[in-house]
Amino acid sequence: MIVMEGAIAVKAVLEEDRRKVHRLIMDKNKKDRNFAYIRRLAEKKHVPVQLMKREEMDKTARGKTYGGILLECEERRYDAAEDILNSDKPLFLAYTEGIEDPFNMGYIMRTFYAAGCDALITPEREWGDNEAAIEKSSAGAYEKLPVIMLEDRVIELLKKRNVSVFVAGRKDAVSLYEADFTGDVCIAVGGPKRGLSKEIENISTQTLFIPYERDFKNALNASSAASVFAYEVYRQRNAKVI
Repeated sequence: MIVMEGAIAVKAVLEEDRRKVHRLIMDKNKKDRNFAYIRRLAEKKHVPVQLMKREEMDKTARGKTYGGILLECEERRYDAAEDILNSDKPLFLAYTEGIEDPFNMGYIMRTFYAAGCDALITPEREWGDNEAAIEKSSAGAYEKLPVIMLEDRVIELLKKRNVSVFVAGRKDAVSLYEADFTGDVCIAVGGPKRGLSKEIENISTQTLFIPYERDFKNALNASSAASVFAYEVYRQRNAKVI
């Protein structure tokens, strides 16, 4: 059982139908438009709603900033690779590996979703208790962004479609501003300890680095690097809009 906390995360779960929901718990003394919408949404989907005093809710909540709204639910269902990779439009995919901090994972998902990413691929099969932290830090984007678990067939589908896999790194790298992101692309970002696996490096099209204005030898963290890459993809695909 997972407990989602806060209106943004709870609303995303109820809107997206990616997981089984058991119970909505709401502060009996709080009333506003957002609360009313979430309650109507839950009732429409036949989710039991329980009104409680805040002191009672504190016993269920993990944190203190949940704003008087909690949702008990199961782990989310993940997406079939074929549903995404058979799309007729140019694909913008992301791949993450070794992101151990759930808040960073949430920030990365929020960024990629906002920038128009079609799906995130990851080798991690179970986030367990971290799902609530990811949901909250992603501002609900975790629920909205399709997520594909990495399997051999996913690698084969990427190859079959000739998706350009760009790896963030320094070895044999060129500037990300030299890359063409207008076709089918996958941006691969690794965590600070292990980086990316050979499995992904072996199918990469090119390693790319982020150029700095100053002589600074240290890498950006994964969530910052993901933001730079994601919005360069967005910029190239929406040049007329900028």
